[in-house]
Amino acid sequence: MHLSAKMLPTITFSTVWLLAAICRAEQKTTTDCSKLPKSIAPQSCCRFPEPFQNPILNECYNLHSDIGQCFVECLFNRSGICRQGKCSYQRAIDYLEREIALQQSAFKDIYKRAFKKCIAKANDVLGNIVKRFSRHGCHPLPEIIRFCVRNEMFTSCPKSYWNDKVAGCSKKRDFIRNCIKDN
Repeated sequence: MHLSAKMLPTITFSTVWLLAAICRAEQKTTTDCSKLPKSIAPQSCCRFPEPFQNPILNECYNLHSDIGQCFVECLFNRSGICRQGKCSYQRAIDYLEREIALQQSAFKDIYKRAFKKCIAKANDVLGNIVKRFSRHGCHPLPEIIRFCVRNEMFTSCPKSYWNDKVAGCSKKRDFIRNCIKDN
């Protein structure tokens, strides 16, 4: 096929326009990892159930009113997921199977995958450095696992449970998915 001199500007313009459109589309789908999104409680964006139920929550809150590392360690110990600084995926599954609130939940399988991934990652990564992160004599492993699980719940939220009305939720989800390695 032979191109005439008259067609060349049209083809060039069309090619440039198409490339610009593709670049704009790519810009819209990429996440700026240099800008940390504003802090949003994950459950305000995704209505996932709390895996720890009231008896355990109340007991741990009475022991540790500061909802920090010691509170989370208490939750994981009382539920049986962790024992003496060691957390187990099988014990997490056993606990999730017993929880009535999660029995018919769309989140049960998501929680199982999240605990499997997060417990394995935390156990692999921490090893000997875990004591450096301890605060107030409490073990940091449960808090690290809980943070990871909440990120997994946030990024794996079923569409019917996602709240688009809260500003910044999608940006935070995209940031976690695209910017935090092995989230």
